[in-house]
Amino acid sequence: MVDIGEETTSLSVFENGKLISIFTFSIGSTDITNDIALGFKIPLDVAEKLKRGDNAEEFSKKKLDEFIEARLSDIFELIENHLKKIKRSGLLPAGIIFVGGGANVRGLVELSKMVLKLPSAMGTSEIFSNSKTKLRDCSWFTVLGLLASKDNDGYSENSFVNFYKDLKNALKSSIKQLLP
Repeated sequence: MVDIGEETTSLSVFENGKLISIFTFSIGSTDITNDIALGFKIPLDVAEKLKRGDNAEEFSKKKLDEFIEARLSDIFELIENHLKKIKRSGLLPAGIIFVGGGANVRGLVELSKMVLKLPSAMGTSEIFSNSKTKLRDCSWFTVLGLLASKDNDGYSENSFVNFYKDLKNALKSSIKQLLP
């Protein structure tokens, strides 16, 4: 599992359901945003939107892809070097699962498959039984994992579901107050 955050990227390697290695690299999605901002000479907020695929038609797609691929290649090189170090390079049958806010970068999965030569996918959540409420934004998966973990003291299996229900009720109540 690769968690691409704002400032760091964390690699967690599991074997037979057990964590065998964890490592954090000091490179994250902000580095991609900075490259785009410098390359196109645009503000950071515009670069952030471009990184995620918004308003991309206003800029050279080829140039944008070059900025993104260059930094992602740096991240994948660090991952590959660590996998070699722990003797797991090319030996992850389940492949790589991406989570974190930085995993929402366009072209991530495809580039990962080419560079790392492993199956790659975006993280998904089946924590809710109803597929309509399936959590698709993988930037929240770290929090979700902490809330759903059976090993955390004070949290039960259903704590996230209960939190979701409470949040839903609070939102409904707030919206009702706004209506005439």
